[in-house]
Amino acid sequence: ASDDTATVASLGGTESCLWSTSYFVINRDMPADTCLVGISNLDWDGGTCCSAGSWHGNTIAFGASGDVFGYVNSSNSGYNSGYPNVTGTTWGCDTEDTAATNLSSACTTQYVACTP
Repeated sequence: ASDDTATVASLGGTESCLWSTSYFVINRDMPADTCLVGISNLDWDGGTCCSAGSWHGNTIAFGASGDVFGYVNSSNSGYNSGYPNVTGTTWGCDTEDTAATNLSSACTTQYVACTP
């Protein structure tokens, strides 16, 4: 989710303060030593979430090719109980120059989701 400013594209979420990242599907199997960095509320405007200039997220293991994976907290918009909702390593309200935390020491390469 985002605050839908010109610098952050909205994914349509209205509440995401509990390390929710979204749901994803990949088109190929990823190596075991790779993880997805899900950034949540990169530029949210305060309240119970991080303030502007801070961010939080969740580093999660990739699912199998073609399978839905990801995490949305059951109290957040977009939650779907039919999806796995497996959380990884969470971090919260860090400054924008703070790096994401690895899911485990076995996660040597991190990817960030993007659209073409």
